[in-house]
Amino acid sequence: MDNNRIQTLIVSLFFCIFCLSLYGQNIKKHYVLKIQEKGNLYHFLPVSLFEDTDGEKLSYDLTYTTWNDSIVMNFSYIKTEPLLIDSIEYIAGNISLEGSVEKLYVEPTAKKWIRYSLRGKADDFFQLYNSGTTPEILIYSKGIAHRYPANKTNWRKYAPIGQKIFKMIRL
Repeated sequence: MDNNRIQTLIVSLFFCIFCLSLYGQNIKKHYVLKIQEKGNLYHFLPVSLFEDTDGEKLSYDLTYTTWNDSIVMNFSYIKTEPLLIDSIEYIAGNISLEGSVEKLYVEPTAKKWIRYSLRGKADDFFQLYNSGTTPEILIYSKGIAHRYPANKTNWRKYAPIGQKIFKMIRL
């Protein structure tokens, strides 16, 4: 083999390794695992992927427990006027997860910060991340829907991470 072929081979090898490292996702910084007596608890750290047309954000975190195969979604939203939420709907393509919510607390600040919780089956949440579409969350207050679409760029970055965490849990 001549030197040019060896150099080309080495450059190609480094290029391939570089490209693979770009697409590798380090999911460890996105969740916490707690091993408990009943089973494992996986806590997805909070993300702010959704915002309404006024730029008001909705953030959430997920907690998955292996012993009852369920997920609790705790979410916070900030509004100048607090809403009393009846229910929430998380929509991704043809997949929809909806349910009544439980108010956890209200934190008074310059804008009101309100924390609610939704409990659901793990498989329902897993499907939301695998739909291939950009989701939205609808918050219902007194029959009126308040729409929080996901930021497309942020969702494209986060959805593969969520998918990878869910696959790891299922394995």
